[in-house]
Amino acid sequence: MRAGATIKRLISAQEFGGEAGRDQAAFDFAHVACIAPADVGPEQIDTLMAYWTPASIIELVVTLSIHGLLNRYTSTYPVDQYEPEIAAFVDEHGAK
Repeated sequence: MRAGATIKRLISAQEFGGEAGRDQAAFDFAHVACIAPADVGPEQIDTLMAYWTPASIIELVVTLSIHGLLNRYTSTYPVDQYEPEIAAFVDEHGAK
């Protein structure tokens, strides 16, 4: 959200292989990396390298890794209540 992504744009990111470009390369990489990290191959890396710097790719990998860790943690230990900013976001946009 801080980077300017809209809810519509984030929802469309769930569709693998959308319109080519910088954002889609990152979304496609994230899709494969989050489902089965061992399936990330040269195609995803080459596409990322066309749009992103090595430092940006490392940042993306670290972000996805932290997300995976937090997802596993909160699945095991559910959150009793959200922080105010998160609660407001959930109230506004709901959860599927």
